[in-house]
Amino acid sequence: HLSFRKGELIHVREQKDASWYSGQLRGKIGWFPRSYVRPATELEIQNSKNII
Repeated sequence: HLSFRKGELIHVREQKDASWYSGQLRGKIGWFPRSYVRPATELEIQNSKNII
């Protein structure tokens, strides 16, 4: 199980089935429901790369 907050970008590692993803966030790896997330926009991805 992977805990996250609204607005955080999760690196998706694997899709178990149509309902579940495995992802990595803040050094932790876990499963989470696909229905809880949406794909990041290009702008969101670029902005996250600018955060130190």
